[in-house]
Amino acid sequence: MAQLTLSVVTPESSIVTDQAVESIILPGEEGQLTLLPGHINFITPLRPGTFAYKVGGEFQIAFLSGGFAQVFNGNVTVLAETLDMAQ
Repeated sequence: MAQLTLSVVTPESSIVTDQAVESIILPGEEGQLTLLPGHINFITPLRPGTFAYKVGGEFQIAFLSGGFAQVFNGNVTVLAETLDMAQ
C-alpha cells in the first residue's frame, strides 16, 4: 500500500516525522483537506484548527496554529507556528 511521508516543523523544533502515514487531515483556508497517497503536488496556507494523521490504522490528533503545507511527490511538509498534540 502506498504511503505518505510527513514532517511537521515549528520554529522551535521538528515535532512529527513519520514515513508510514496513510492519510492526513489539515485545516485549509477554504475548508478541511484530506491528503491520501498519490495526491497532486501543491502548496496551501492553513488556518488554525484540528490536524490529524493516520498511522497503523490509528489517528494521531493535534491542534495546529495555522501555517503552510506543501505536498511534493508523496512528501508532506507542514510549517506551523505551534502544534499541540492531543494526549
